[in-house]
Amino acid sequence: MRHPAARAAVFSAGSWGTAVAKIMADAGTDVTVHARRHEIAEAINTAHRNPGYHPDIDLPTSLTATTEPATALAGADLLVLSVPAQTIRASLTAWAPFIGPDTVIVSLMKGIERHSHLRVSQIIAEVTGIGAERIAVLSGPNLAREIMTGRPAAATIACTDEDAARRVQRACHTSYFRPYTSTEVAEQFDGVPARPSTRLPVPELITVCSRRVSTACSDAVEVFRCLPQGQAASQAVSAKFGDSTVHVDDAGDLMDRSSPLAGCLPKNCLAQDGGWVARCISPLSLDSRVT
Repeated sequence: MRHPAARAAVFSAGSWGTAVAKIMADAGTDVTVHARRHEIAEAINTAHRNPGYHPDIDLPTSLTATTEPATALAGADLLVLSVPAQTIRASLTAWAPFIGPDTVIVSLMKGIERHSHLRVSQIIAEVTGIGAERIAVLSGPNLAREIMTGRPAAATIACTDEDAARRVQRACHTSYFRPYTSTEVAEQFDGVPARPSTRLPVPELITVCSRRVSTACSDAVEVFRCLPQGQAASQAVSAKFGDSTVHVDDAGDLMDRSSPLAGCLPKNCLAQDGGWVARCISPLSLDSRVT
């Protein structure tokens, strides 16, 4: 059975957002990217490249961009969110009035909000009032740059509504990107050391700690499936990231460019929420009675 092409609005034009926008456009989805800067939107529309991220890779000519949230969201079946977890609340509050009554929100983000310790899906539900059946999470052990160059990759799309998950799946299925669906927005982990060292490399530390917390938090797919097993683990072995060892108490400082630890990350930081996750895991584990 052939399904009509979906329309997707991708917010915003960062590294991962651009990669997923390309995937969706290659899959035949009508994609509009929301860019914060006019020069980025203009470059995507005219040169079909994103000069801020992956500037050497051509984007599909069908992919368009705008700086206007209302324009991007007009008639959108899917709202794909790829912004830092620490700013999603304010951003989504501004965008919420333009979200359609049937639009499915797809979170690409990992992370825990610093002050509330809420996961991204919880923030989406709280800000928009949208039910779980319209909130999906796409996660997998992927690196944006590798996907942009066409290397084979896979991911899981989790949503409590199977039909919604399959809609997202159809919108991003290509010859190089294979999405799978699940209605289980939770994943259990085992085999975790009893007391992980706080001198582990940051990706390993987040993996170990968050696996234990995930056992107590049953709906933590966007943090505990994607970040530890996926992005953090992939970045630990990627040529783009060094084997930087940072004490857990200092991990949050990775987000502060004035910190001496800022040198641990590249100029265009592709791991925007990892530091905050490391800092939030400790109090979240206490709330969940994980020791």
